[in-house]
Amino acid sequence: MTCWNYFLKQVQRTQLLKNSIQLYTQTPHGRTYALNDEVWASMEFMEPILQIFEGACNLFKRKGPTKHLVLPIYNSLIKKLYHYAIDSPPAWFQACHAAIEKIHKYKDHEMKNNDTLMATLLNPTYWQGMFKLIGLLSHGGM
Repeated sequence: MTCWNYFLKQVQRTQLLKNSIQLYTQTPHGRTYALNDEVWASMEFMEPILQIFEGACNLFKRKGPTKHLVLPIYNSLIKKLYHYAIDSPPAWFQACHAAIEKIHKYKDHEMKNNDTLMATLLNPTYWQGMFKLIGLLSHGGM
């Protein structure tokens, strides 16, 4: 199970338990942590960002976007996520780690492939995803 799938599973589980007295998440190593309101808010904030990454990565695999447009934005996000994750509760750290892993995976792939730039730039779905990502970054969410 990838970090992204694991994170989604934890978010879904937590959503089911949101109205219960104790919210928790369990790591792959079997440790259980209580989720306070701050951690829950962080996970809710991360979910749409990770969904954009998931959609972007799938689109990028098919269309091969340019590293000159995408990678600087992703590199900026990696740095922001890393600084947020350093002093964070375990669940928030897991979410940041999943996002960073997704970005690095895309970056490794994209550095090897830049041959279908025009197909990507002409694809409206690519730009919708990019505008969403830029909007999340520029509105102080991170």
